[in-house]
Amino acid sequence: MYIKEKIDRLMQNSKIETYKDLLIKIYRQLGDESAYDKAEREKGNFTKMLKGERELNSKYYIPLERIFDIRIADLLSDDSNVKPFYRSRGLRYTAATNSYEEFANLAAETSDDNSVMFYTDEYSKGIFDYIIEFRATNGIRYLVNECSLHYECSMNSFRSPENTTCFCYGENIDKIADVLFEADDGETFTKLFHAYDMLTNYYDDQRHVYGKETFIKKILDSTDIFNKYLAKKEYAISEINHGFQNDKCLGLFINPILNKQLELAFDDPIKYEKKIIAILDYGIENNPKVIDLAIECDENGINTFAIKDNGSVDLRYVLCGSVIVIKDEYINTDITSEMREKISAIKEINNRILVRDNNDFIGLKRLQRNKSGNVIKLHTNNSVEYEMYANLEKVDLPIPKLLSTQDGVDEFENYKGSNAAYRHSYDMIAEIAEFLKKLHIESAKRLNGQVYVHGDLNGKNLYFNNNSLSCVVNWDACHIGNVYEDLSDLILNFSGVADRFRNNSDVIDAIEYIFEVYGADQKLIEDVICFTKEHITNIVSKLDFSLEQDIQRYETLKWCETFFDIYSQQLVEVEE
Repeated sequence: MYIKEKIDRLMQNSKIETYKDLLIKIYRQLGDESAYDKAEREKGNFTKMLKGERELNSKYYIPLERIFDIRIADLLSDDSNVKPFYRSRGLRYTAATNSYEEFANLAAETSDDNSVMFYTDEYSKGIFDYIIEFRATNGIRYLVNECSLHYECSMNSFRSPENTTCFCYGENIDKIADVLFEADDGETFTKLFHAYDMLTNYYDDQRHVYGKETFIKKILDSTDIFNKYLAKKEYAISEINHGFQNDKCLGLFINPILNKQLELAFDDPIKYEKKIIAILDYGIENNPKVIDLAIECDENGINTFAIKDNGSVDLRYVLCGSVIVIKDEYINTDITSEMREKISAIKEINNRILVRDNNDFIGLKRLQRNKSGNVIKLHTNNSVEYEMYANLEKVDLPIPKLLSTQDGVDEFENYKGSNAAYRHSYDMIAEIAEFLKKLHIESAKRLNGQVYVHGDLNGKNLYFNNNSLSCVVNWDACHIGNVYEDLSDLILNFSGVADRFRNNSDVIDAIEYIFEVYGADQKLIEDVICFTKEHITNIVSKLDFSLEQDIQRYETLKWCETFFDIYSQQLVEVEE
């Protein structure tokens, strides 16, 4: 039966005389104030639609259902005896209304609200088909808000937490996204495509929507949707890492789509200038917060952090946060000076988690290396240190080779060997004394008799290949001073004088050996012993006895002080 025959019969029952009269009622249902004029213009097209010469305009569906109290599915069906799968208004009507309330009414027809997502009608179409057809944004809002509908990238489908079944696959995922893109509904979009499951599920998998360039660019081209992605969430580390870490430890995670957006935005920095600036500002504000929480997860102070290209902050292979990252390819001739400044700021922030000050682990100083294998550490702003690197660069000394300073971070050529955690052999002590002798000779040539002083000469800053000194590192406390300063550190840290269970004769032998290898004369020995005693007194005066570690240090220093009170004269006399 043609639709015209059905419409004619319905018009007769409803006492509507002409198609123009019906069109007037239709346009009034649509809230059109020019209903009479439009009915006059459209009556010819409408007649052709009824005869099947043209497709019936979908905007007439809802008005026709209301005017004749009939389901549009029955009206359009060729079978006059068709029996719908379920009663009431149906999927098509509900989607066409684009009414939040009508979707709630549809769901209320069954006891399970989620069942609305599984309905199919007599045409084997489901709710998502009609949402796409009628651009029913309120239908998506209802499913997201009331049924907790969300996209799961590992399954490339929609799911609801109350139901393990997946639904809506393939190109319909993109079509649903397009409906929300058209509405620029940021709140609903970011709930549906929340993206945080990317943290644990196939981040670089091109099969899901988050891996599609067209999807990410549509976010960049939106306004409200883009702004809603400038967000962050706290998760228990155990949740993100499948129970591998204590529940009490929290990590802060930016939305992982942001780094993909930034990467694509830099392909056209002129078009996306405002979006790039917004993401960079977001990173400057939030990266420090992420890093602070990540450091709290490092309960043992191991400091083996890594920041991956996708923004993940990893601590010993445990994901503990995510940040905005900067890639080298973001720097190009088209970016503005403002972008360059903000890029540098983020690089400096991110580098701090790699080179932050930290406690020693089993007496060893850990190094942070970049992808090239070179050592990175924070720039100290100590002008003497960098003057020393420049002045002694061509001298054959085991001093780190400074390659570059950028964004508050120094890069050095890779250190060879390892630092020693425990007692050093006589051969190793000799290596250190010989190094100091050459350092002092070479620096005195350039400093009118004064020398470069390391200022923190201890085991963690000395790298050895077997017993051969390969590198003296961490010149943060470097200054211009006197030779007896480094010699005093060498004695305090390598002679055994700070050992509670020392053998005093062994300590005396070690100190004499240091003086001998260095070639110290009587005057220098007296200066070193005098300075060492004053140095101990100065350190003690600055200790905080409310701290257990300072109390222990005080005990050690008092042992050293007692030793020099007793044996200072003997040390000087031996050398006469």
